[in-house]
Amino acid sequence: MELCPTCQSNKYRKEVAKGVALAYNRRCQACNTVWQPACSKGLATLFILGALAGWGYIAFAVIDWSVNTGRDRLPTPIGIIDLLVIIGGILLFRYGLGVLRGKCGALTIVETGTK
Repeated sequence: MELCPTCQSNKYRKEVAKGVALAYNRRCQACNTVWQPACSKGLATLFILGALAGWGYIAFAVIDWSVNTGRDRLPTPIGIIDLLVIIGGILLFRYGLGVLRGKCGALTIVETGTK
């Protein structure tokens, strides 16, 4: 159960976060504080596994291309989707690792309320 970081009340309502967020913000009904919950370790692990799966897909595609064409160098134009998988994988992996290490994804108070 989540508690308000300001007054420790367990009565809150979810509201849409401004910008990009993985979860809804919470607004305490007792003191009106708005906070963004921390990223869970389970979600961080899924990010890391997703990045590894994407990189595995790229590695398999390159090996398959190399074996089937008989060439031992990469195809010159790397596709847009391949680049997105590589870059997205790097971002997901770094964020997931940061959450597991406790360096990012922590609870954030968006707006301090008053009683």
